[in-house]
Amino acid sequence: YGDEWIRGSERCLLDLVSHLNRDIYEPVVWCNAEAMADEVRKLDVPVIRNEFPLMLGGQAPRFNLPGLMGLVRKGNKLVDQHDIKLLHANSGAPNQWLNFVARSRRIPLLAHLHSRYPLRDRITLGLHHVSKVVGVSEPVVEQLLQDGMPKERTMVISNGIDVERLDNQPQVNLRAELGIGERELVVATVGSLIHRKGVDLILGAIYRLLNHRVPVHLVVIGDGPERGNLQSMAERLSMEERVHMLGERSDVAGLLRG
Repeated sequence: YGDEWIRGSERCLLDLVSHLNRDIYEPVVWCNAEAMADEVRKLDVPVIRNEFPLMLGGQAPRFNLPGLMGLVRKGNKLVDQHDIKLLHANSGAPNQWLNFVARSRRIPLLAHLHSRYPLRDRITLGLHHVSKVVGVSEPVVEQLLQDGMPKERTMVISNGIDVERLDNQPQVNLRAELGIGERELVVATVGSLIHRKGVDLILGAIYRLLNHRVPVHLVVIGDGPERGNLQSMAERLSMEERVHMLGERSDVAGLLRG
């Protein structure tokens, strides 16, 4: 379940699917975003794409019971069609309907959580009812333990890194590309340009450094709905020549090495 982009949790799932031992596991991916479906097809893995309406989610209709039941029926059909033995939900949302599928077909459901969820979402998504929760950090599972979930039904597995894929990215001479002098300080941030990432706080810090006559440039790698607001903030603070928005890039390791 995700938006039309390949970022953190999407990359985690793609790396996982890429490195599965195919002598033991035969992955099938069910997703709602065409961007994800396209990447999965490149891995020669069966992929099914459907809309994923949420009950009590942030978008209307909030009480889409027919949509929920349709996903349960589709899930049951996919389990039967592909002889699925394990369900893996790559975020909190799919557990809302996969809980029903898992119980109907008597198979385990693993919830792979990449962030913390407010109590309302933990309840409406059914996170307490899955067979096992794997969190990417201690704080992710900590809130479920505080809710009373048994510790033996939780586990922390840190995100793996495809080192070979990153090492193969050619180095980019970022200073030459952006016209930044060799004696000037470069600060880089990588991530989605969404409010909770706090890139506005980094802009504020850069502004204070410039006021202290520190010759600093900020390189922002990533894209998202906050990009326009961040550009406006840089212009408002008269430091647009010191802030470089590179947008979404697939060569982040090469940029940072450069």
